Amino acid sequence: MSSLLGFTPTTQTFIANALPTEIKGSGLGLMRTGHLLFGAPSATVVGFVADIGYFDRAFLLLSGATGVAAVLSLFLPKLD
Repeated sequence: MSSLLGFTPTTQTFIANALPTEIKGSGLGLMRTGHLLFGAPSATVVGFVADIGYFDRAFLLLSGATGVAAVLSLFLPKLD
């Protein structure tokens, strides 16, 4: 999931344009913080789980999280 942090400029621009004006500042900050809190430690968690002998489960965990993110992206609002 940490590789998704490389897409931050694109996603931040989309989110900033999609948010209503009245929550744009704090809403974007809250969403950005959540994104970083989720993405940044994922490499460490997957590495730790793999090191204790559960590489397959770590890979499935990463795949599941990516799948959830992909499904959630289907619900993003359309921009004009």
